[in-house]
Amino acid sequence: MTPDTTNSEGPDLSDRQAALNSNIGAETLLRLMEDEEFHDSLEEIRQQVAESASLYLQDLMPRCVAVLSQALQNPDPAIRLEAAHAVLVYGSKLLRHRELEDRQLTEELQPLSDALPSGPLSKPAPDAPAGF
Repeated sequence: MTPDTTNSEGPDLSDRQAALNSNIGAETLLRLMEDEEFHDSLEEIRQQVAESASLYLQDLMPRCVAVLSQALQNPDPAIRLEAAHAVLVYGSKLLRHRELEDRQLTEELQPLSDALPSGPLSKPAPDAPAGF
């Protein structure tokens, strides 16, 4: 729902429904959506809700993994097979995601690394003990 969801005839159906759900008039909703401060506040709230949902899902992940782990021990071979499939599918996606993040971080840090001087601070002294 953004200001550009309307046409010259007034609010569209989704705007009308949003206004009804919010107990305000459709024209008031349109006015609010055109107000940049309101729009920015709404966007901030959306970001907070998304972040909260993301954190909640992250908190649930260990329990989900525990359920999969238990399912791998189930006497029913069909359940074990389904659990194994889920572990392989989601595990490989997680690994690919982490590899992508690592690659992106390396690419972002490379210009900084290239900008560092290659002076005495970047390499240990020849007579320094190992680990220093």
